[in-house]
Amino acid sequence: MSAPATEATSFDDLNADVVAEILFRLPSASVLRCRAVCRAWRDVASGPEFVAAYSRRRPLELVVQRHGDNGVLDAIPLATLDEASRRCLHPGYPSSNSNDPAAAATGTGGDQYSLMGSCGDLLLFERNHRAGAGMGGDRQLWVCNPVTRQWSPVALPHRNGKSLLCGLYLHRPSGEHRLLFLTNDTCRDITGPASHYVGSLELDTYRYRYRRVGGPALAAVYFLMGLTITAQCLDYHGKLHWLHHPEVTETDKILAFDTVSETFRRTMPRPPLLGTKKQYGEMPILSLLEMDGKLAVAATPDLDSSSMRMDLWVLEDYDSDDGESWTCRHRIDLSALSLPPTRLLRHPCCWAMGAHNDDDVILLGDMASLSLLLYHLTEKRVLKRIQVVASNKKSPQTTYMWALVFRDSLDTHAFFHLHTPGISTNSSM
Repeated sequence: MSAPATEATSFDDLNADVVAEILFRLPSASVLRCRAVCRAWRDVASGPEFVAAYSRRRPLELVVQRHGDNGVLDAIPLATLDEASRRCLHPGYPSSNSNDPAAAATGTGGDQYSLMGSCGDLLLFERNHRAGAGMGGDRQLWVCNPVTRQWSPVALPHRNGKSLLCGLYLHRPSGEHRLLFLTNDTCRDITGPASHYVGSLELDTYRYRYRRVGGPALAAVYFLMGLTITAQCLDYHGKLHWLHHPEVTETDKILAFDTVSETFRRTMPRPPLLGTKKQYGEMPILSLLEMDGKLAVAATPDLDSSSMRMDLWVLEDYDSDDGESWTCRHRIDLSALSLPPTRLLRHPCCWAMGAHNDDDVILLGDMASLSLLLYHLTEKRVLKRIQVVASNKKSPQTTYMWALVFRDSLDTHAFFHLHTPGISTNSSM
């Protein structure tokens, strides 16, 4: 006697909570494909509650543009640098000229997109449109969600002024993604008085709804450092911090901007390095990071120094009104970090950032080898090293590495619908 036939279970028969639990375990690209399974799955995967919960569960990753301009993005787990979990993101760079012959080959119409910054699930790119342009081309800033492949151009505070994007941040009281610019107020020259302006991506950027923040305009700013310094900015305790900002570049201060009140709260002294030229040289290489829950600075001697080390300074009393005190907690011997096959880490342009649940582990970025290292501070050893950027043997100095913190998301932000991708809305910077 034959066994009774079992009734097949349809995708539509699965409980929505069960579907959500299945989707939570899938990478973002698979979730997007699962929306095509059936209407019920699409409703779950597209619902705002699921999208928000999915984003919260995603791990922090480092994202790099591995093969240079217009290259695919590599996303690597920040906490572990797990090579097996490394994945590629194809953001779908928009083309501003579909008739350009280069568009057929690269899909970008002669444009170069360079990764410059990040904020949550958003990435910031500088676009250089080379066709028919002079030196430097027509340069713009764009934001995108590389998972959903949505893009939006960034408008400038003033059409006729030079602008420097200092920060891209989430304004938590409003939930808006906002931009902090330093903009030349009066002319298109590379020097002149400049002020800070704040604008929102969620507003109609065609109307250039920027408002001035901060004190009086700076007397003279030299706009020769590119379009953005967001990659050199640290978001700590809801404040943006800069070591390299026109207001403090020639000083021994750190500039801070409160992203809630949107005011420049204070400047604080850097670690006591400037008076120790014998140890650090004329121009030490400094980078901001958060370490053990505190604001910290990694200091490496300049290229003319014979010393090969990195000192990690921690600000002990960040919230004190009586002043700040810095402590040098760790010293890393860079000469002990050998590079394959036999080359030593000579004169590195090294930066550091917090990277791990273990407070004794930090992430080191080595510009010489274009690699990342997990380094244990108390054991004084490298736990893991991976090659991040494809090295250029013919001209290695032309390859630069930005490793930015990113958390992927399925969120389709409303501001992406304010513009048609690939159409420029700004004049040349």
